[in-house]
Amino acid sequence: MAYTQGNRSSRKISRDCRENNVYLYLGGGITPDFRTICEFRKRHFELIKDFFKQIVLMCHQLGMVKIGNIALDGTKIKAIAADSNIADKDKLTKELDKLEKQISELLTDAEEVDRREDEIYGPDRKEAQ
Repeated sequence: MAYTQGNRSSRKISRDCRENNVYLYLGGGITPDFRTICEFRKRHFELIKDFFKQIVLMCHQLGMVKIGNIALDGTKIKAIAADSNIADKDKLTKELDKLEKQISELLTDAEEVDRREDEIYGPDRKEAQ
């Protein structure tokens, strides 16, 4: 959820898990510490990457997203079914490779944000006071 909103900081995700009703609902009321979130992502990097890919592919198959673009509302737009718009296997393979790269970059960026925040706040401090 946080990554789709552009939030890469484990500290901000932890805060949202305590304060944001959507995160409280999605997390079942569990409020993990920022370090727990950070370590979980590091430990399960490849599984998370694969999970993101599966979610995007499922949403694509359901017509909710176009590879590379996430739909944020329920707007339906009439499609153009020209031959040039139909994806072949090679094009889809390239898009999947691009998607995997973007997911890896997102998770790597999240680790970098946490590293920079550790330098600013210290490794044990939740956030600026």
